[in-house]
Amino acid sequence: MRLERFDLNLLVALEALLRTKSVSATALELRLTQPAVSSALARLRAHFGDEIFIFSGGEMTPTEFGRSLAGTVTDLVAQLRPLARARARFDPSSLHRAFKIIASDYVSQVLLSRVSRRLALLAPNVSLQVISFSDNAASQFDRGNIDFQIAPEFMASANRRAETLFSDNFRCVVSATNVFVEACLDVATFKRLPHIVTSFGVHDGKSHFERELETKNIRISVAAMVPSFVLLPYFVIGTQNIATVHRRLIDELPVDLPLRYFDVPIEIPDLTEVLYWNKYLDRDMEAMWLRDLIIETGKSLETSVGMPIVGRGE
Repeated sequence: MRLERFDLNLLVALEALLRTKSVSATALELRLTQPAVSSALARLRAHFGDEIFIFSGGEMTPTEFGRSLAGTVTDLVAQLRPLARARARFDPSSLHRAFKIIASDYVSQVLLSRVSRRLALLAPNVSLQVISFSDNAASQFDRGNIDFQIAPEFMASANRRAETLFSDNFRCVVSATNVFVEACLDVATFKRLPHIVTSFGVHDGKSHFERELETKNIRISVAAMVPSFVLLPYFVIGTQNIATVHRRLIDELPVDLPLRYFDVPIEIPDLTEVLYWNKYLDRDMEAMWLRDLIIETGKSLETSVGMPIVGRGE
């Protein structure tokens, strides 16, 4: 059968079927009816001359030929998406599109909030959907269902495009009522105080800070683990706890919080945040415009590196 007679939408259905191994899950994801997905599968079987899936014990199992298609189909669908979005002319002010970005609440606070404000002026009909880190989100990103990921450079992957956005350092945060920290914070006190740390549902769950502690074999007691960088200072207020927080995030805190800030008494290398995208987006002019806007906004943050924290009592 010639390519001209092959419905490329069948590849979208096949990719989802090979991944979910479920007609109902594929129908839900593609917003189709189950009969429509079953019809697509019947057409695929007729085209390829193979069952592609066999049903056993209520489960769909790919045939040997079906399994051989998986990688190629996933790659083709990821390449076709940017092609389907291509237009002869591009005007950001008239663009209607929602972009998905995997990012932490820290990156959302210090970077994506600024990107959103710029979009309101330049492309008011563009929306951002920020997605938390998870294994499912990572899988969606790899398949091209999520446009970008912003993550520390230790999460780099050889098969992704990447561009450095900005760097940040850290400060320690304690309650204004903490009696164990006086004019300065020394290493012994830092190790002795209970820490508020983060834990995320992807990789080993450790942030840049926790990974550095592990590398240096520094043991700390943990008072609480939270899935949010923004929450760290608030878990310190009114306690003897301590948290190590991104300096840029501290700049975003209300100045009247009952907190004190100190230099970290151990060496923590600067954190570098990187924008990642899959190579297929290189042909998507709309996505590349947003990429450039994100990069430009990230670079603009670098002018504030090393700036004092205004209004922050020590």
